[in-house]
Amino acid sequence: MVDGHVHIHGRFDLPTFLNNAWANFDQAARRITGTAPAAGCLMLSESRNADAFGRLCRAAGSCFGGWRIDATHEALSLRLHRDGACILLIAGRQIATAEGLEVLALGCERRFEDGRPIEESIEQSVTAGAVTVLPWGFGKWSFHRRRLVERTLHAPGSQTIWLGDNAGRLRYAPRPRLFEIAARQEIGVLPGSDPLPLSWHVRRAGRCGFMMPADLDRNRPAAAIHHHLRHRRHQPPVYGRYAGLAALIRDQAAIRLPQQGEGAP
Repeated sequence: MVDGHVHIHGRFDLPTFLNNAWANFDQAARRITGTAPAAGCLMLSESRNADAFGRLCRAAGSCFGGWRIDATHEALSLRLHRDGACILLIAGRQIATAEGLEVLALGCERRFEDGRPIEESIEQSVTAGAVTVLPWGFGKWSFHRRRLVERTLHAPGSQTIWLGDNAGRLRYAPRPRLFEIAARQEIGVLPGSDPLPLSWHVRRAGRCGFMMPADLDRNRPAAAIHHHLRHRRHQPPVYGRYAGLAALIRDQAAIRLPQQGEGAP
């Protein structure tokens, strides 16, 4: 079970975040397969000035709330485990484009310059060897930006990118048309939970994502996922719980009026 869009915000208590992520992975796996997951994987998409992955790398060998952080055989991942639970954490970056869109560079530690045109941001991510994703976001794929994403899907070399879905999308809303256009271009969708900087989103990681073979190398998970996605371009199986209307309204109101959202459930 792979959550393809994760932020570990500063206000999140790490053991609580990991406990909830594992509970979400476990619930999803049991619902789909009837068994516990072999492991869960969180793919970070950190903004330019964030460094949760670096801080955890420096804490390798330590325990937090029962979770032990161990290095792997690659620089881009960590293994966190507790009482039979295993979460693989993979480095990644989020690039803010000049047009107000985002590009995710998953499996990559390089810091990118924000504010560049989307074509440049995609090119930099692909050149860096990252799994490159254009994620859906509330209001981000509307009007001229929707047309810009559509042009990107039809551009030469578009098969090097993926689209992204996330748990904040309204559960009963029609699936975005851009996903159907992407499918016709043989461009897949990699979902993720996309926790917002809201205190109750400490429970969100692991709720939405895609599935990889259980025998992927846990010592080099970033390389294994990248290899699998690169050589198997069709859509991987996905899973997810999406937002209800009340939750969507609450989250968007809290993001816009953060002083009102600190104590929300």
